[in-house]
Amino acid sequence: MRLAMPLWQNRVAPVFDTCSKIKLYDIEKGKIIGIETINLRNMSVGQRLRAIYGQNVEVLVCNGVSLFYRACLQTHYIRVFPNIYGKEEQVLKSIILKPGKN
Repeated sequence: MRLAMPLWQNRVAPVFDTCSKIKLYDIEKGKIIGIETINLRNMSVGQRLRAIYGQNVEVLVCNGVSLFYRACLQTHYIRVFPNIYGKEEQVLKSIILKPGKN
């Protein structure tokens, strides 16, 4: 599974729409096997979406996300899980430990 998480100061960013970076995690059998960071700073709405679409993201975990972004992501078969907050490591651990999610 390829999971994307917008970050701000090592925490899930308050709002996906305005985050400056997003981290991508490749997860297999409960283990992170790859990590990549994408800089979204100064990107337009279209550029942000294309940057994510081109990364084969399956899941976006975020705190807040506008209906517009959510709809755009979902039309590209990216599952969006909003209202997730906390430190990066804690959120990842809770996702990896949930059976059947990866």
